[in-house]
Amino acid sequence: MLQQKKMEMSSLKEQIEMEKIALSSLQTKAETKIKKAQEFVFQKDSELQAAEESLSGLEEVQIEYSGEGEIVEVTGSFNGWHHRIKMDPQASSGVIDPVGSRKSKMWSTVLWLYPGTYEV
Repeated sequence: MLQQKKMEMSSLKEQIEMEKIALSSLQTKAETKIKKAQEFVFQKDSELQAAEESLSGLEEVQIEYSGEGEIVEVTGSFNGWHHRIKMDPQASSGVIDPVGSRKSKMWSTVLWLYPGTYEV
C-alpha cells in the first residue's frame, strides 16, 4: 500500500512538473503577445499624434456658388482635382434673373483647408 502511494505521489509530481512547463510556455507566449500589442499601440499612438499635428494648421473655409443646377459639386487644386465635394442648396435661395425665366440657387459647403491660394 505504501509503495502504491509512493507511485501515485511520484506520478502526481510528474504531472505537476508537466503542468509547470506548460504554464511557463503559456506565460512566455502571453508575454510575447502583450509586448507585440504594446508595440502596436505605441506605433498607432505615434501615427495618431503625427496626424493630429498635420491637421493642426487647417482652417474652415466657406465656399459659396450662385447658379442653376440640381446638383452642384466643387473640386480644385486643394484636393488635386480628384474628389468632387457636393455643395448644399441654401433654403429660400432662389433668385429670378431680370428676364424672369431662370431661377438660380445659392449653394454652399464648408471645407477644411491649409492656408494658401487654391483654384476651384
